[in-house]
Parts: sequence; C-alpha cells; structure tokens
Amino acid sequence: MNIIKWILPGSAKHHFPLHSAQTPAPFYIVGSGRCGTTLLRRELSNVASVHIPPETFALPDAIAAFKNSTATAWDERVEQVLAKFDYHPEFDYFELPSLRPLAYQLKQLPIEQHCLEKIITGIYQYHADFHGQTYEIWGDKTPMHVWHMEAIREVYPNVKFIHLIRDGVDVVNSYLKSRDGYSIEQAANRWIGAVQAYEYFAKHHPDNCHVVRYEQLVTNPQEVIKKLCEFLAINYDLSKINQRDNVNKMGDVTVLKHHENVFNSINTGSVGKGRKLLEQEERAILHKLIGTELKKYGYQSVL
Repeated sequence: MNIIKWILPGSAKHHFPLHSAQTPAPFYIVGSGRCGTTLLRRELSNVASVHIPPETFALPDAIAAFKNSTATAWDERVEQVLAKFDYHPEFDYFELPSLRPLAYQLKQLPIEQHCLEKIITGIYQYHADFHGQTYEIWGDKTPMHVWHMEAIREVYPNVKFIHLIRDGVDVVNSYLKSRDGYSIEQAANRWIGAVQAYEYFAKHHPDNCHVVRYEQLVTNPQEVIKKLCEFLAINYDLSKINQRDNVNKMGDVTVLKHHENVFNSINTGSVGKGRKLLEQEERAILHKLIGTELKKYGYQSVL
C-alpha cells in the first residue's frame, strides 16, 4: 500500500473533518411546509438581530457531497460543496452574482480550519455581508430540513432546531389549494412525516429542540416569540412584532405566490380553515390518514 501511495500520491484520500472545535450554534426552522415558517422568519427578523436567508434546498446535497467526496485537495472540496448551491435553481433567490469570491476566501483558510462547517457557515456569512446585514446569530428557514436534522447536527453539534407545527388539516388544505399538484394522500404524508421525523430527533436530542405551534404564534405572538428568543439566547425587542417593512428584503418571499400571506398582519384567519373548506368526502379520507396523529398532537378531529 505504501508503494502504491508513493507511486500515485494523489490517490490517497485526504480526510477533512465536518467541524472544528470552534463551531457556531446556528438555528434551523423546520416543519411540514405550509405551516407558517416564513411568518416566523419575518417575526424573528423583526425583533432580533438575526440573519435568515431564503430557503437553502441545496444544503443536504452539499453535506453529502462533502462526506462522499474523493477529492484529495481542500480547494477541490470547496468547489464541490459550493457548486451544489451555486448551480441549484432556487439559489437565484439568494440574489448573489456568484460564490466565486467566497471560494477564494475559503481556499485561503489555514489548514487547521479546513472543515465542512467553515464552508457552510461561509455561505450564510457571505450572503449577509453581500446584502449589508449585521446580526447576532444566523439561522435557516427551510421546512424540508426536518428530514436532515441529524446530518446538520453532525456539522453543528450545538445547533438549535425550531419545529413549527400546525394543525394537519389546515396544512393539507393549504397543499391542496396550491399549484403544487399534491394529492390528499401526499399532503397528509408530508405532514405526518415531518412531525414524526422531528419527534424522533427530539427524543434523542431534546436540548437541541424547541416547538412552536402555529395557532399559538398567531394568537399570542409576543409570548411565543419571547420564549423562542430565550431558547436561542438572543436579545429581542417585542415592540417590533408585526412589522412588515422587511418583507421585500426576504428574497424568495416577493416572487413565490405561496408566501403572499407574509405581507399581511398576523391574524388567526387561517386557523381551522381546512375543516371549513374541505368536502365531507375529503375529510373522511383525511380522518383515516391522520386522525390518530391529530389526536396525538392535540388537534381536533377532522370529522
């Protein structure tokens, strides 16, 4: 083996760790989708010095690319991870011309800082710097990351997850009324899968987890946001709740129709909407699909 490495030195796989000893503790807002995570992003940005970019769908693939890479050089590893973001179609919402300047910065890091965390953190920091944002802590709001919490925790051991849960009937109704083409079964499975994935992770890592209920967020936003900021250990100003002057700076919110309610004041108009709008036959199907889970999580029966 030593002879082979001597003849082909580039064939040896270099090991780069996922994180270093000095790793930040960001937060990730997760959920089923259609559960109010964008509203929560708005309100956290209102009351606290946080930076939350548009949704980062590329993150799971970027983590996998780093773990599975056979690249022997740090420069190659940087390019592989950044490419997962730079070439993702949703990355346009980050409103960045290119990640090339960031790639150059990362390649100049001293060898003791060569780890995946530096690359991922660099993306969030670069986005904030490019848009002139200062912050006390950065975070992420991508509901689908509920299925990738363990992978994220491997990169950020002290990460804090915020699970926004909403009545499954209202979530399903919202999916059905969207243009995404969801069937009632697909929408129900999306909700069940999310709450079960979070429950499993929280059982093993309770200190990393905090739950926010959508119904409480829109009914008593001051109390919910206060507890959340205390969980995150950040400063806050509750007098700024319900401001909407930052919505136009939220990237994907201004161009994606399903975010349109974020332009409105906090209200309870969507609570219980699913039970009013779904047909009797649809509610009967939904009862079979998620009736047990609705009861388990404290929600009213769909029938």
